[in-house]
Amino acid sequence: MDGHSGASAIGGGRITWDALPAEVRAGIEGRIGSRVTKAVSAETGFSPGLASVVTTEGGDRVFIKAVSYAANPDSPGLHRREAEVTAALPPGLGPRLQWWFDDGKWVALALDPVHGRHPGSPWTADDVALVLDALDRMSRVAAPPILEPCGPDLAAMFTGWSAIASDPLRAHDVPAWARPHLGTLRQREGEAVRSACEGGSIVHLDIRTDNLLIGPDGRVTLLDWPHARVGQGWLDLVFFLPTVEMHGYGSAAAEMFAAHPATAVADPDAVLTIVAGWAGWLQWMSGLPAPPGIPHLRAFQQAQAAPTLRWLRRLLEG
Repeated sequence: MDGHSGASAIGGGRITWDALPAEVRAGIEGRIGSRVTKAVSAETGFSPGLASVVTTEGGDRVFIKAVSYAANPDSPGLHRREAEVTAALPPGLGPRLQWWFDDGKWVALALDPVHGRHPGSPWTADDVALVLDALDRMSRVAAPPILEPCGPDLAAMFTGWSAIASDPLRAHDVPAWARPHLGTLRQREGEAVRSACEGGSIVHLDIRTDNLLIGPDGRVTLLDWPHARVGQGWLDLVFFLPTVEMHGYGSAAAEMFAAHPATAVADPDAVLTIVAGWAGWLQWMSGLPAPPGIPHLRAFQQAQAAPTLRWLRRLLEG
């Protein structure tokens, strides 16, 4: 089975319910216990799989995510991990997991549907405040045992400045203002990143507008949890706030970060290390070829890199 055969793609490469192989649809309907009569697909995100709210003959609504091993080599593992993490989360942080399966060709999971809207079109002061308040609350929640420290993963990831420096074809990716600091930036990779991350809070690690839903009552639900780890409570702010700035919001990421309660005890040196690592990773990754089935990811990373680099410059130059 190939999820892209005859599939109608939407958004960042999504497929529709009707494009799923018949046996996959039957397997999902068997677990739901009723035939699907309607499916509304999410138009945001970068997964090459299905993300749809389906309605059954009995009137039940379920959010279904499904992806094939053929579509992208990493996506099935992310779906499996999302199911495991979501099942272990304290109530209220994310949607409730109903079930999931892996048949060796497709991975699918079913979640309670969440009523709400994605913020950021454009960002408003009220929406920013709601999301930042939700992140503050999350930073105060004890992490479930299933989550591992994020330091080792981020230390392995955040080697972008060294990668750029060792590739003559990518020398232009070091901004002129950053060249005098390149040695320092490289020293802040590896073990420095691991140490800067250490903490006991839940860290989502992938918060952006399409992974947020704001309900009619103002409640914010965080979606897509496969990357979640344990670390400093302010880490998600470093990764999220540049996405707010890049959409034209009036405040810079650095200013919003400094005003957030979770950053009151943040070590400035640790913050510089993580901002530097994130900027270098984005700068390196945005220059690579697009991964299979996810054609728009590099452009998004490039857009994220611009405000993150501005933040880094501000920190380095005082």
